[in-house]
Amino acid sequence: MKVDRANNIRAKIERQIEAIEEGQMISMTGDLMGGIRDELAGIATKVAPEKIAEIAEDSEAYVAEIEESADILAGDPEIDLAIDITDELNQLETEMLLEQGGQMPEVPDDELAYISEFEEIGEEPGIQTKAKLEDEIDKLRKELEGS
Repeated sequence: MKVDRANNIRAKIERQIEAIEEGQMISMTGDLMGGIRDELAGIATKVAPEKIAEIAEDSEAYVAEIEESADILAGDPEIDLAIDITDELNQLETEMLLEQGGQMPEVPDDELAYISEFEEIGEEPGIQTKAKLEDEIDKLRKELEGS
């Protein structure tokens, strides 16, 4: 009987120790969950659906404004702004061609004026150039022989 009594006492103590350990674990878990809850509450106020919806709406409006500005910059002014620039472009093109082409050719005053198909030929610059090149080659040969 004493053995049964001792076993019963030991069983009660073990059960109470287990209850203490379980209670401590539950207490620590409760504290942890309370901290998590408080952190979530702080985050939830920052990311409230109303605030996020407002931010998303503002962002979309800003993106739309930027895209509209880009379209204006990249668009065709004739179409977008109803400006006819064809005449101005033609005039600019004509001026550029005249600048590149030099002067307008002279037109004879009467029908009998003779227009030569060939330009007047003066001294041939190629011969002068060839002679100069030969002189230059001779000078260079003499310099090399002298070195």
